Amino acid sequence: MIKTIEIKELFKLCCFHNNHKVYLDELKTGHNQQLNANIDFVEKNTRITNICGWCNTKIKDGEFDYLASYWTPFIWKPVHASCKKEYKNTESLKCQTIDANCNDCLFFERGEIKSEFLEEHNTLGLRFDLNWQELRSWSSSIDGKQVVIEKMLSLRRMAKVGDEVNFNGFCKFINIPVQAYSNFATGYKCFKHRKTI
Repeated sequence: MIKTIEIKELFKLCCFHNNHKVYLDELKTGHNQQLNANIDFVEKNTRITNICGWCNTKIKDGEFDYLASYWTPFIWKPVHASCKKEYKNTESLKCQTIDANCNDCLFFERGEIKSEFLEEHNTLGLRFDLNWQELRSWSSSIDGKQVVIEKMLSLRRMAKVGDEVNFNGFCKFINIPVQAYSNFATGYKCFKHRKTI
């Protein structure tokens, strides 16, 4: 019986194999359901090549890594480990600029987070951290006087691909309350990316 090969390792093996289709067909002959599911994922959700998606040069065995795309996190592309961070940051900035949503806007002042669960099951279990700051205020009695205490809290929550995440907030450019969504296109003309100066 053929042992299970993890998805990342199977993807890497295919990228360096002379004929990945024959290789995967040979692996499918076993009755290992997890391996068959991993093979199915690699066949349908990866770009099998040993050329880096960022610098377009050949990847050597010790340099291999992969990147899940910003708009299509279920599609994996091979990259040099040294290219991954720059590729990811550049791709995210370009995609967010095209989306032009308040979530990534310089003028957006983030408020509380809201989340709507859209997908019951995610086979990859991809998750990402959401970090934000929120001003919280409450009344308290100090020495017999009612006082309003305000505190900026750094909050964190996990979301997974398939969740729709939105934030209530305030637009400092047009001075109105707004809602912002992660990875969502609105195309607002007033948009200026928060990372551009």
